[in-house]
Amino acid sequence: MKNLVISLNIIPLPLLGYLFYLGGPKGIQEYMIVFCLLVTPLVTLYYFYLSKPEGESLISLWLSVRKKKLKDELEDND
Repeated sequence: MKNLVISLNIIPLPLLGYLFYLGGPKGIQEYMIVFCLLVTPLVTLYYFYLSKPEGESLISLWLSVRKKKLKDELEDND
């Protein structure tokens, strides 16, 4: 989930940079809109960069339990 959020925040940065390079805003309100659209992903990415992992994700835990069950079933059948 963390990777998904990071990738969704990285996508607007080059896109907005390219659009800013092509036309560029003219007034202060347009600069503020672009600034806010660029700062939001940067703050989120900075937060995720500094955050410590909380442990295994639910998907990885589910996969490990599933593997263990399959392994136990195979051993029981032998």
